[in-house]
Amino acid sequence: QEIHPQRRLIAAYEPRSNTAVTNRLQVELIEALSLAGKVVLAGLHREEKILPGNRLDINAVIESLAKKNVEVVYEKDYEKIYEYLLNLARPGDVIVFMTNGAFGGLSKRFSLRLSGNEQGKES
Repeated sequence: QEIHPQRRLIAAYEPRSNTAVTNRLQVELIEALSLAGKVVLAGLHREEKILPGNRLDINAVIESLAKKNVEVVYEKDYEKIYEYLLNLARPGDVIVFMTNGAFGGLSKRFSLRLSGNEQGKES
C-alpha cells in the first residue's frame, strides 16, 4: 500500500510451501494479508499430508482478516479463482500473486489477458 497508496491492493495467496501450509507463520500471514483490500486464498497444497493440528487454519485466517475489514474469498478451484479475479479487477488495481509454485498458471494467464490476449492463453 505504501508504493501505490491510491490503488486497491488485491492479494492472491497460494499456501504451497512446506511452511506455508502449516500454522507456523499463521499470525505473520494474517498481518501481511491484512494490508490488502481483498484477498483470494487458494487451497492448501498437499493438505492431506499435514496433521490437522499443524495445518494452516484457513477459517481462522478468514475470520481474523474479516475483523480487519478485509474481504476474503477461499477457493480451491484455480479456474474459479481466475474468473473471480477477472470480474473483480478494475483499471489501476494492483494484484499480487503469492506462491512458491505456479498458482495453477493463473498469474501468467492473468497477465496475458490484461496485456490484450483475450483468451488469457499463450499463442
